[in-house]
Amino acid sequence: MRLKSIDIGGFRGFASRQKFDLSADATVIVGVNGLGKTSLLDAILWGLCGKVDRVGDDAKLVSLYSETGEARISIELESQSGELTSITRSSDGSKQSIQLSTGEMDFKGGSADARLYELCWPDAISASDSNASLTSAFVRSVYLQQDRVRDFLDASSDQDRFNIISELVGTGRLTELQLQLERERNSWTRATTQRKTEGKPLLDRVAELERQLQKIRQSSETLDEEGTPSWSEWWTAAKGLGIISPADPPSAASVEASNSLNFAIQELQSAGSQSERKRGIGVSLRTLLDEKPNRPEVSIDELRLVNEKAEAELNDTRTKLDFARRQAAENRRLQIETRELKAQQRALAQIALMLLGDHCPVCEQSYDHEQTKSRLERLVIPEETALTSATETSDIVSELAIEEEKFAKFAMDAKKLLDETRAKIASYSKWQDEVTRAISDLELEILASDLKSSHIDEIISSCTRRNAELLAHRKAGERLSLNLARESAKSRIATVETELQGGKTELEAHLAAVTSREATGEKTSLLLDALREAASRVAVDRLRQIEPFFQRVYARIDPHPAFRIVKLATRFSRGRGRLDTEVYDSLESVRSDNPSAVLSSSQLNALAVSLFLSLNLTLPKLPVEAALLDDPIQSLDDINLLGLVDLLRRTKDKRQLIVSTHDARFGKLLARKLRPGNKIQRTSVIELFGWSRRGPEVRQYDIQSEHSALRLVRAS
Repeated sequence: MRLKSIDIGGFRGFASRQKFDLSADATVIVGVNGLGKTSLLDAILWGLCGKVDRVGDDAKLVSLYSETGEARISIELESQSGELTSITRSSDGSKQSIQLSTGEMDFKGGSADARLYELCWPDAISASDSNASLTSAFVRSVYLQQDRVRDFLDASSDQDRFNIISELVGTGRLTELQLQLERERNSWTRATTQRKTEGKPLLDRVAELERQLQKIRQSSETLDEEGTPSWSEWWTAAKGLGIISPADPPSAASVEASNSLNFAIQELQSAGSQSERKRGIGVSLRTLLDEKPNRPEVSIDELRLVNEKAEAELNDTRTKLDFARRQAAENRRLQIETRELKAQQRALAQIALMLLGDHCPVCEQSYDHEQTKSRLERLVIPEETALTSATETSDIVSELAIEEEKFAKFAMDAKKLLDETRAKIASYSKWQDEVTRAISDLELEILASDLKSSHIDEIISSCTRRNAELLAHRKAGERLSLNLARESAKSRIATVETELQGGKTELEAHLAAVTSREATGEKTSLLLDALREAASRVAVDRLRQIEPFFQRVYARIDPHPAFRIVKLATRFSRGRGRLDTEVYDSLESVRSDNPSAVLSSSQLNALAVSLFLSLNLTLPKLPVEAALLDDPIQSLDDINLLGLVDLLRRTKDKRQLIVSTHDARFGKLLARKLRPGNKIQRTSVIELFGWSRRGPEVRQYDIQSEHSALRLVRAS
């Protein structure tokens, strides 16, 4: 199928209706950025596939200035036989509709989609998402979008790249079948695992029945006749031991015999525990008697009075000592002041003696010289100051300090004796309480003061004898119970064996079902591995056919001076195909499976364009026999563009070619290089200019072929 025409209205940059003739072998779309070149190519994509993933939902495709409030695209396709197919798709941003007419048949809605898939991409009919399958094939092999040139090279993983190629070479449905089989196998495996889990309670039940049967058989074989009393003898002895039991115990053959016997055995055990507890209390009481503390003879009140008197005397002495110390300090202060005054007088007397004359040096009056001199000389001579008062005070302080130390020791000893006496009284009271409690627990009618070791020894001996009797009778009851169990076990063996056989039969059936499911799962895995490998082999074989052409296309553009060889490196890992694009320097034997690490952005774009054209020209089936390139000049350097132009000139002979460019000079170069080579071919130019809210103005015209006479030059 080839593109014949497209009618656009209300779609992105085309608010008003525009119709374009696309039937030429090569169509060059020229216009500065923003005039609608990409909108024209996106209209072809949307008209055929109903979606433009990189833009978004239909609400973003409807022009804001649409005259009808909706986007509407009509595309005409022409088959090799000349049959025309018209596809009309419209959307108001929320609801999309499609109509398809071919020959005299009209289709709408789902039937139109089905017919479109049948005409353009039959593989999509059996795909899980038919529209996604057609869209993927179209954008990978027909339409090289301007802002998604390197989508294939930048795919998230080598497996994703391989899956993309598989879709294009026709094994996409096998891949979907693999995924479906994998989901079914995983579901089958989970169900099998669940069945295994469900079988565990059955397995546990069989094991439990086997344990029960073994235990019953062992009990049925165990019979202790020696030393085992008869049924009536045992009950008579139990009554004699004071055990609560029915007035008339049931017979040994009664249904209640086992329960009554077990209850009596529990009563024996409880009575034994009580007797043992009483014996333990008796042992503890005898220990208390042996460790009886002495009760203090001194009255606690007397000791308290002594302690208070000692504290009072100590406090009185400390008061006197404090007063004496303050008095001594005052005497020392007065003594120091007196000494300082005498010293000042001596100093003044010495100075006066030095200045003594006929008249007073201060008031210049006459005085008795000899008498004044004698008096000054006596002042100069130091006098012995009496220290009687200070010494007496110091002695009093010393005596009071000694007395204070004596009373402090006496008070401390009194308090210590008081504390020790209190502790002894408390210990004795505690002992009395424990003895009283033990006497109460033993239910003895005796005072603690009258209690003797012989009383306690008698209690301990009595409890010991009773414990032995209760233990012996309890063991005899347990042997009697085992004999009863043996008799009942014989009747239960057949019942348990029947139940066990039924459980084993059910378990065997369950295990057989699980084994069968596991075998089926293994066969499914083998089938899945074989299917995956077969599909991958087909894709690999197709890639090997594409690779030489890919190398030739890449060499035409020649983007890198060293990495001149490219390969589609395929491998298998865990049963899945993997694909890497490798670049290779044959002179230095250097290779890289990560082109983005060694190539520039423009060189990567050139590699991506080469791969796109290789797929377009070598795939056996395309949705439309055309190659649409949206402004490749923005992705490549000028040098690479020359190679691309030469490549496009060769491509137009095999594919309907539509190329857009924002560069008018490059548009002229393309028009000249892609001009018709004969009268049958057509080359058309679409110029977009003068944008307004209604859309761009359009001028379309054909490029005529150039014919010139063949000139021959004679060699000289």
